Amino acid sequence: MINWRQVSSSPFGLLVGFLVWASAFASIYAAVSLGCAMGWQGVTLGVITLQQLAPFLLLPLHIAILTAILFSAWRIARARHTPGFLLTLHGITAAFALAATLWTSAPLLLASNCGVTPTLVKGEQLEPERSGSSAPH
Repeated sequence: MINWRQVSSSPFGLLVGFLVWASAFASIYAAVSLGCAMGWQGVTLGVITLQQLAPFLLLPLHIAILTAILFSAWRIARARHTPGFLLTLHGITAAFALAATLWTSAPLLLASNCGVTPTLVKGEQLEPERSGSSAPH
């Protein structure tokens, strides 16, 4: 079991929030990349695809962990009546890590994540752009 009182009064406590942010960033983007590679956008679960569900499962987990870290820093500060410099910074960095997690995850929750596939225009298949000269022949 982690003793949050020791963590919050050590310099390591300053890193905890951003370690959770890094975990959220890496795991959410890895899940999206894996989903695109595995074709999860075609697997529907009711009204949502498996591709859309992956970030929605991972993000609340990381938000809950960051909220617990922030709450523990606040609770320990209240118990001490004088929080001290490191404990105050611990709470501030946890709040910034929470904001960073929400900010960096927003594009995945708001946009399509697997790129654009060629579509039909006036009944014709779009051709991939050819490399080389751009002048018409």
